[in-house]
Amino acid sequence: FPSSISITYGDKLSEAKLTWPKDADGNLQNGSGTWKFEDENYVPTEEDIRKHKTFKLTYTPKDARLSPVTKEVLITTFIPKQINVKIDDKEMTYGDAIPELTYSVIDKSQLVNGDTQEDLDIDLMLDPYPTDMSAGKTYAIKGIPRNKNYDVTLHNGTLRINKKTVGIEWSNTKNLVYTGKSVNVTA
Repeated sequence: FPSSISITYGDKLSEAKLTWPKDADGNLQNGSGTWKFEDENYVPTEEDIRKHKTFKLTYTPKDARLSPVTKEVLITTFIPKQINVKIDDKEMTYGDAIPELTYSVIDKSQLVNGDTQEDLDIDLMLDPYPTDMSAGKTYAIKGIPRNKNYDVTLHNGTLRINKKTVGIEWSNTKNLVYTGKSVNVTA
């Protein structure tokens, strides 16, 4: 039986890479026959590997006089699927609430096994967290990916705080006369 079995998230068991031990002369000991997982269409997850889930692997010798042999095996190496995520840039006006922080998968084809962008479970935050929300300041938006099935490359975003435009409306302007001199006004 193989000395190691590796798989990348999103690959079916039938696509797992089997590595064989070598004999004293350096020849691979992979037998003369076929190897097949019982549930060859199953896509193992990081949780399966962490919980030591076993999979039935059957060796069927080429020589029909010999019987097939089935053994419960573990995946020895789990490789998370590579994926690129862009954290969206945001803007807000001074005094407003911080907008919802969001992200998008750059190439949606990198999502596998029916996963969606939300399944990546990325916690987003401002870094550093703003204590002075003055206009003109910018803050990095960073993330922490939680889904262990993916190896996420994050491209950080930026939050920009814009100046607040203040509008003044006079209730009665008929007594205002411009004389060229400064006048105290109350509202």
